[in-house]
Amino acid sequence: MPLVGLLVVLVAPLASLLATSRLAARRRRLRGDHALQRRARASRAARERLAEAEAALRGGERGFHAALVRALQGFVGDKLDLPAGRLTASTAADILRPGGADAGLTDRVARFLEEMEAKEFGLASGDAEARARDHAVAEELIRDLDRSLGR
Repeated sequence: MPLVGLLVVLVAPLASLLATSRLAARRRRLRGDHALQRRARASRAARERLAEAEAALRGGERGFHAALVRALQGFVGDKLDLPAGRLTASTAADILRPGGADAGLTDRVARFLEEMEAKEFGLASGDAEARARDHAVAEELIRDLDRSLGR
């Protein structure tokens, strides 16, 4: 039993030193790489944007669909280090496929962006249940894109 205690006393500081040095190296790498910083915070930023959309929904419908589009555009922009507004229904394939998204996911994103634009500008309306579905679809697309655009 004393041998185990001795091993713990000898190994614990070494393990702590290794963990600390890895963490410091990651911080240095993040500090120097803007694209890596954006990718690292993409999911958290997307959740924050989706929460803003939810707040817009609770405050009335105005701006809700645009907030969903901003969440999706911002996520893709962060993941691929592109300006957020570059993702549109017509550019989805050109942007997402080279990043690793398959044709089915790319088509779903393009359709969603078209639908949200139509709803935002009053060309299509939806009740509270439809808006909740739109929010859920946006979350699902972001989750699927996170897996596809991995990096």
